[in-house]
Amino acid sequence: MSDVPSVISSFLSAWSERDPSRAAAAVTDDVVVIDPNGRVEGPAPLVEHIEMVLRRFDFDASSVHSCFVEGDLSADARIAFVFACRMKGRSSRLAGVETGFDAAVFVSLRAGKIATWTEYWDPAPMVAGLALAASNG
Repeated sequence: MSDVPSVISSFLSAWSERDPSRAAAAVTDDVVVIDPNGRVEGPAPLVEHIEMVLRRFDFDASSVHSCFVEGDLSADARIAFVFACRMKGRSSRLAGVETGFDAAVFVSLRAGKIATWTEYWDPAPMVAGLALAASNG
């Protein structure tokens, strides 16, 4: 992730390293995160969301490519990138089951922190893979 802004790599690696408080340190006090699962506003709800997801899955979100930056990364900027997220189930029914998705992400920075994070990915293949694995287990 060498060409990826450090605030983005820190946010993504916090998921992979199971460190929600580090993810929260990368965002503004009024952050808005939107993905196919819904909308989260503010650092505390974001930490709760990350903790809930991490109870179910381990993540590897380190494969970022096609990163485009417009603006000043230490102030205000817009960033677009694609990343591959791979995950492994942790719950009893999904323990060890691997799945994942590729996501397109649009981020705005304010004062060098993530102010908005909008993530697009198709949940259908991931959910189908998890359902199939759970029914075979």
